[in-house]
Order: sequence, then C-alpha cells, then structure tokens
Amino acid sequence: MKSPVTLLDVAQAAQVSKSTVANVFNHPERVRPEVRARIEQVARELGFAGPDPRGRLLSSGKANVIGVVPSGEGITWVFDNPYMRRFLAGVAEECQAHRTAIQLIDGYGEAGAETIRRTIVDGLILHTADQVRAVDPALRAKMPIVVMDRIEDADVSSVSIDDRGGAYALARHLLELGHRRFMVTTLGRSYVAPILHRATGAPRRLISTYEIDEQRLAGVAEALAETGLSLNDMPIVEACGSEEETRLYGDAAGLVLDELNGATAVIVLGGELAVGVVAEAKRRGIAVPSELSVAGFDDPPEAALSDPPLTVIAAPVAETARLATRMLFSGGPPQHIELPVELKVRGSTGLVGAG
Repeated sequence: MKSPVTLLDVAQAAQVSKSTVANVFNHPERVRPEVRARIEQVARELGFAGPDPRGRLLSSGKANVIGVVPSGEGITWVFDNPYMRRFLAGVAEECQAHRTAIQLIDGYGEAGAETIRRTIVDGLILHTADQVRAVDPALRAKMPIVVMDRIEDADVSSVSIDDRGGAYALARHLLELGHRRFMVTTLGRSYVAPILHRATGAPRRLISTYEIDEQRLAGVAEALAETGLSLNDMPIVEACGSEEETRLYGDAAGLVLDELNGATAVIVLGGELAVGVVAEAKRRGIAVPSELSVAGFDDPPEAALSDPPLTVIAAPVAETARLATRMLFSGGPPQHIELPVELKVRGSTGLVGAG
C-alpha cells in the first residue's frame, strides 16, 4: 500500500520548508502569493489535501473550534428560532475573522451534559446558567466559557441584557398611555401547548424557571406596583415562540385574546408571539391599537413589518453574540457584562380607550 503524502513530501517537491507549507494551509496570508500558488499546485499534483487536523490539535493544543450550546430542545430548535439565527450570525462574524469553526452542541436533557463534557473545542458559549453545571469544574478551570445569562461564577464570564429594565420600560410605556388591565405572556421553553395561569391575587408557579423570564416578569411587576397594581391580578400565558410550532403559536395568540377579560393591553415578554397576537386580533376584527395595545420584547424583522408595526424592547442580539465570542478569543479573567436595551415605540400601542 502506498504511503500517504506528507507535509515533508510537499515541502521537498516545492523546494520550501515544512513551515512554509504549513502556513499555506493554516495561515495563507503569511505566504507570498506566487509561492503559495506554487505550493498549492504541487500539493494538488501529489494528492495532498492538507495537514491532519488531529495532528494540529496535538501539536498546538487548539481545535480552532468554538462550541455553542443553545437553550431550548436540542439543535433543531436553533434553525426554527429567529433569535438563535440572529445570535449565530453574530458568532459566525467573529469566528470568520479568526478563521475558526463553529460547532453546535446539543446540551438538552441528561444526555446533553455528557455531550458537553466530551466535546473538543477551544471555548464554549452557553445560553443558560443551568448549563454551567453540566460542565466539569476541571474543564471550567482551563477552558474559556461565556454564559448568555446572569451568573456570578468565578470560573466563567457572562454577557446579558437588561431584561428587568427592558420589561419595566415596556410596562411603564403602557401605563403612561392609561392602561391598567393587562394580559402578560412569557416565553415557554419547550414545544408544549400554551399554558394559562389565571389571575389569583397570589404568586403563581410557572413552568419556566429561567432567570431571563423571572427578571422580565419582575420588571413588569415593579412598574405595576408603582401604580398600585399587582402582577398577581393579571393573567399570564406561557407560550412557545418557535416558528416551527405554527399550530401552538396560533393557539397561543388565540388563547391570549380569548382570555383578555377586559384587558386593554398585551405585554409579550419574548419570541415572536406579539406578531401573532396582532395578526389574530386583526382576523377577529379587534383594532390595534385603538381597541387593544400590543407590545413585545425582542425586535425580529417581522416586528417592523407587522400591521401596525410593533412597539418593542429591542435587544442587541448580534452584539451580545459578537461580544461573547470576542471574550472567548481574548481570554483573560472572567468578566460579567450587561448591555442596555431600547424601547422602540411604533404603531401597535396607543392611548387606552382611543377607539
């Protein structure tokens, strides 16, 4: 059997050093164009596809791969979710600049913890604080990790947005328009039918336990309390916001409108459900905003294209992704950064009783 062509074979045939050949494949910008072209031609003639990446890993200790562990139910969820698509675009922008690959890692469920432990990457981007517990403490000590959630951990960095302040601003905006009765929706974290938590006058236990959701609800509760109102007196719907779950998404918008019980405004605290609520209201002949105001948290492209355009809290999704990725590349001690959000007032909110 013929021995495989090696880096040395190409170097000898091209009459250059092994390091020059290695640079052609790993750092082509370091080699003069005419030399690079000659080496590439020789490599093609010899049938040499490039250095074995396993050898590069052993010699350099780097895989040139950044791992991303999304929240939600596995990897397929990433491709259905508008937020995750925008987030990955930001990660990809930084990775491309560093000639580094992205690996999506399924961290969902008990098997996900083992998958994370076995993954060979140079750094990890996790989406929830809960996922940190799936990473072995020894690994946390030697691998840079950034969590897209609030976490005070000595081993990992974090990038988050002002979830509580954003939700407060959204509720405050509606209160200033005279609204006093609200329907609140929060983002369900699994593909299940929407869940209605009726107003009871007492705190209710939601299915989601994510810090993001708790912070956003706390922001709404704070704004209401300043006006003498209580979130405990407002119905809450937990609903999945995935595009793939069109039926459940439609069911959620219908449930929200079925259970208004006199509410004059809907506060949607995540996902694209706000777009669906406006569309369903229009289908039912409910005028937005003269009969019902609708406001959302997050600013997907569909928000500005809605009829009327949605009032939203705009979060810098791509910027959080770029920042998290840059933190992995730069190294250094763990740091915790919170980015501000912006209230964008559009046509879906108006004075109460304007109709």
